[in-house]
Amino acid sequence: MLVFLVLLVGLASEAMSSQEELYIDFRRTGGFAGIETTAKIHGDSLVSDELSKLTELISQSDFFGFDEKDSTANKIPDQFQYKIAIKYHGQHRVLEFDEGTIPERFSDLIRFLTRKARSMGKD
Repeated sequence: MLVFLVLLVGLASEAMSSQEELYIDFRRTGGFAGIETTAKIHGDSLVSDELSKLTELISQSDFFGFDEKDSTANKIPDQFQYKIAIKYHGQHRVLEFDEGTIPERFSDLIRFLTRKARSMGKD
């Protein structure tokens, strides 16, 4: 029983550590109407399912390992521009994309952040 309790406390502490270390500043601008959608997300403000999904999307997109040279320009009139700043586990990175230059690997992350921003009433 004591081992289980120690393990449970360790897992809870690790989850809290992840929550406290995650911060995202998301901004979508442009488009035909020029409406700005923004969200400032702190890990400790997310329910555990959202936190798990978000950290999974960050990992799957290899946000911190992405080589910006892999992004090719494809200008489209009235396109959206995205700016994503993430601080997570001691790392900090800002990436910016135009709608026509978003690598496929970021599509799910951008979709999640856009929905989260709308649910927070920031558009």
